Amino acid sequence: MAKHKKSVMSILNACQLSRCKMIYISIIVPVYQAECYIERCLLSLLNQCFTNYEIICIDDGSTDKSAQIIKDFILRYPIIRYYYQPNKGVSAARNLGLSKASGVYVLFVDSDDILKKNAIKALYNKAKKVNAEILIFGGQADKLLLTPDWVKDAFFTKNELYNSNSITALFSASGARPSVCNKLFYKKTLDGLSFPEHISIGEDIAFLFMAFPKAENIVCWSKNIYRYQVSNAASAMNTIEDKRKDFFDNHLKTVEYIIDGWKRLNILDKNKILFIQWMIHFLDYVYISLNEQEKLLFKERLIKVFLQLDITYEETIQHLTYVPEKGTITICKLFNSILHQVKRYGFKFGIKSIIIKLFEHIGV
Repeated sequence: MAKHKKSVMSILNACQLSRCKMIYISIIVPVYQAECYIERCLLSLLNQCFTNYEIICIDDGSTDKSAQIIKDFILRYPIIRYYYQPNKGVSAARNLGLSKASGVYVLFVDSDDILKKNAIKALYNKAKKVNAEILIFGGQADKLLLTPDWVKDAFFTKNELYNSNSITALFSASGARPSVCNKLFYKKTLDGLSFPEHISIGEDIAFLFMAFPKAENIVCWSKNIYRYQVSNAASAMNTIEDKRKDFFDNHLKTVEYIIDGWKRLNILDKNKILFIQWMIHFLDYVYISLNEQEKLLFKERLIKVFLQLDITYEETIQHLTYVPEKGTITICKLFNSILHQVKRYGFKFGIKSIIIKLFEHIGV
């Protein structure tokens, strides 16, 4: 980890000594059917007093006028680069953008959102000053979101520093989740990482759970930089209120992806308690809105997720706590039932069987 901290400054110093124009920040903009928004977005990215940056637009198979609008901008602003791919989704678009980025830092901006004036210079100066590998900054939405607190928190960031406990930052830092768009990433920290292309909702969280453990110095900055255009009917922020079944399916895919990734990195056991407490609320928000038939469709996968965590008797007794419940049959209720069974009756060797029986008993 220490080598990352040292390399941030060494690369920046090398850039400053070079006679050629270096790219300090690469802005990656995935574009799909964005003809109503992309001009406004690009104008905000160009309304900057900073010069050492590039704008990488990835057209994800748009059939509207998005491509022509971008190409018209390129004639006037050569810092904009355009790439086309057949429609594969935002994750594939961002991954292509990462492969084309040449900046020291990377910033993700959605095509219907904007940056405030001179935001890029402010972000660069702040990241360099505090030697941040991930700089989390503030933003605002254009309407009130009927979403959980952990989504609303993404718009309000406090001044905080996490220089040796990056995984704690993932669960505790203001603005840490769920979006990648309120973060400036040191590009080398992202080496070897990509967005999961099989996840269509929740890909940001899956990416963040893999990126944060790689960073040594994470800084939260209260400055308001980003403007989320959530009034757009196609915005990912609005899908939270639609298609509950698909939304929960993607939530489960996200959890499964993180569990698999953290096991490979050998960091799940050390952070299991924090992860479980986060996971319960992450899944439960959508789960409570499913009907009984939809819940049955996910029963086997839910059981598998709980079993993959290898919850021990000692962890249950000493560390895990009850969580607030909503409704009648929820993941919170299931989790609390597991804790109740273990803590009351002391089953030291039967936690797996308790999990399976509880799911079977309530028919979920």
